[in-house]
Amino acid sequence: MLSVIIPVGPERDAHQALSSLLTAGLDPSDEVIVVGDGHSLQLDEAFKSLPITLTATAEAEGANAARNLGASLATGEILCFLDDDDQYEHSALKQVRSVVAQAQEAQVWSLGWCFLSARRSRSDQRPSHLLEQDIWRRNSAGGCSSMVLRKTTFVESGGFDEAMASMQDWDLWIRISRITSITTTRNALVVYNDQHSERISTNQTARIDGLTRLLEKNASSWPAPVIAFHQARLAAAKFRTENESWWSIFKIRAPLASALFAFRELFTVRQ
Repeated sequence: MLSVIIPVGPERDAHQALSSLLTAGLDPSDEVIVVGDGHSLQLDEAFKSLPITLTATAEAEGANAARNLGASLATGEILCFLDDDDQYEHSALKQVRSVVAQAQEAQVWSLGWCFLSARRSRSDQRPSHLLEQDIWRRNSAGGCSSMVLRKTTFVESGGFDEAMASMQDWDLWIRISRITSITTTRNALVVYNDQHSERISTNQTARIDGLTRLLEKNASSWPAPVIAFHQARLAAAKFRTENESWWSIFKIRAPLASALFAFRELFTVRQ
């Protein structure tokens, strides 16, 4: 049984996500938990056929609190997280069910993805399993909508950090990878809506806060070059908001990649 959890932000609906569930291959035993972030939701007539439970957090606490509430209410063994403006490909959940059945020992899966804008995805180039060191420099495990895991593992990991408005998916993947490896799927089963103007991933301030907290929580166990690489990323982001000198982007212990990243940031900010 799958439990699909959809957090819905203030003044938003889950039309994109719910529409995709009509063809995603839900089983009669599955459930869909739609969680309003501090606001009640009304269900459109088109979605009345779906096994939906509507609920909401007491007040607007952010998407992570909504996700955690949904997970706590889930009765299924397998949790699937889907953001309100993302969507599943046709028969995606049918494929998820097959993947889970074929790997009874696996605990966590990262679904392959593509983008609504049709820009190229690198998710099909990933190894079959990701370890913690594979996601130190880049979140190759994907966003929240790619996340499928056993509820027991979600509970053991501690769930989403409700203090993080950005990079909360990466943070949770890191904690999960310390419990078990992450099994990947090559097929693109999730479509990310990268055309939405209000996505948190495009908010530079939120990204700075997210990366800062990510480093505070995890850097103590990372190699020095990895730390320096992210410090360079952080300095580049701060430079773009005019809060730091561009000289600080270059870190002595960072690999060449951080210098290339810094030059790209410098070039982009001048466009």
